[in-house]
Amino acid sequence: MKNGLSILFVEPDEDFARSISLYAQKKHAGVLKFSAVTHWQDLWNAYQHHLPDIVLLTADFMTDSLQELVRRLREASRQLTVVCLYDDPQPVNMAMAFRAGADECIWKHTMSGEGWIRLERLIWQAEQVKMLHRVFRIGAGSVFDAELQTLDVYGISHRLPRSESRILEMLCARINHVVSHQELLRCCDPGWEMNTNSRDRAISHIRKYLSADVSVSLESIKSTGYVLKVVPR
Repeated sequence: MKNGLSILFVEPDEDFARSISLYAQKKHAGVLKFSAVTHWQDLWNAYQHHLPDIVLLTADFMTDSLQELVRRLREASRQLTVVCLYDDPQPVNMAMAFRAGADECIWKHTMSGEGWIRLERLIWQAEQVKMLHRVFRIGAGSVFDAELQTLDVYGISHRLPRSESRILEMLCARINHVVSHQELLRCCDPGWEMNTNSRDRAISHIRKYLSADVSVSLESIKSTGYVLKVVPR
C-alpha cells in the first residue's frame, strides 16, 4: 500500500482488539495504522484524531444505536469504509447494518480465516480509492482535493496553485508526522526544487486557509520541517 491506511476498531474486548491489531500489524508492517477504542461513545474523538480510512464496529453491543452511528460515519466521509463485526451474526441485524450503509458484515469467529480475507479485500479497495481520488478529509470542516487542487474549509473553497497543492498533499499523506524541509522543497515536480521563500509563502497561505478549522494546525518544527496536526474536538 503506497500511502498506507488507518483502521479504527471499536471493540469492548481489549484482548480481542489487541490480537487483531497485532495480526494486522504483522500482515502489513509499516503501512497499516491500527487503533482501537473500547466504548463506542469514544468513537468520535478517536475518529477526529486518527481520521481512519476504515472503521470496524463490533455491532452486537450497540444494536439500538448502530444505524444512526453508521449513517453519521457515512456523512463524515464519502470515502470511509464501514465494517460491522458480530459475535452472533443474526441475518436481521446484518440486514439492518447494510441498510444503514455498512460495506461489509463479518462474523468475528472467522477473523483468523474467511473474515480476514474479506477485510483484506476491503483494505485493498480502500487503498485504490485513496490513490484514485486523492481526496483528504483533514479536519472537522476541511476537505482537500489534490486532483482538483481545491481546499474547502467549512464550505469556503480555495483554489490552490500547483506548488501549494503539492505541499498540502504531502502533508496530508503524513498527517501528524513531520515532513522535512528538504522533502517539501522537492515535492512539486521530479528534478525541480522550489526555493525556501516560495515554500514558506505556500505554507503561510495554507495555514491562513486552515485557520478557520480549529481541529487542524500546521506547525513548524524548528530546524526540521512541518507537521499537519489534526486534534480531537
